[in-house]
Amino acid sequence: MTTPPTEYVVIRRRYKHAPHDAVMYDAIVNERQQWLVLSPGELAPEVADAHRPDLVVLRPWLDPRITAVEVRLENIGRGGGSWVNAFAYAIQEELPPEERRPIRHRLGEVFGAELRTWVDYM
Repeated sequence: MTTPPTEYVVIRRRYKHAPHDAVMYDAIVNERQQWLVLSPGELAPEVADAHRPDLVVLRPWLDPRITAVEVRLENIGRGGGSWVNAFAYAIQEELPPEERRPIRHRLGEVFGAELRTWVDYM
């Protein structure tokens, strides 16, 4: 079993997607170079840890203050689809709102828009 990063969770986001968790896992782990558009100065994330079909830990990424992004995937049920739960970790216990806001926005761009476009239209 994979253990989560030991740093503090400073941002939590949740996104609903139509495909089930295995499709989302493959998109994040194996296909992210095809859909993830890096922002200027942003490092390409590497998979630091993964447990198919429900967990991916990406490092380094997003912002120098963020030590890891943990993505937990869960099926919604008989109706299909999955939840993509993203947790951004940092060494400090809390980020000030002016530092947290652009990171939350970037998580939304990645897991709410770019990933959705990829899995919905691939």
